Amino acid sequence: MAIYGYFVTWTDYTDSKSHKDYGFVAANSRAEAMENIEGQYEGEYASVEEIGISSVTGENDNPVVLDHYQIGFFLDAMKQNGYDEEGN
Repeated sequence: MAIYGYFVTWTDYTDSKSHKDYGFVAANSRAEAMENIEGQYEGEYASVEEIGISSVTGENDNPVVLDHYQIGFFLDAMKQNGYDEEGN
């Protein structure tokens, strides 16, 4: 199992606005990670516009030891691209 950082842009049909979010998900593959993320944001009242995924697993693909620098880089990149702001 690997740890993936993701960012997603989704539309909420109840307020007709586009929102940005990011987080981390554990999955056996990128495809499974994508499926898990879509499951969180796709539904009757919302749809996904964009998803990006980046692996943040530590050395030797050991998810127990996450690379602190990769996580920090991912979080900084998300903030610089407006993913920490509400209502976007």
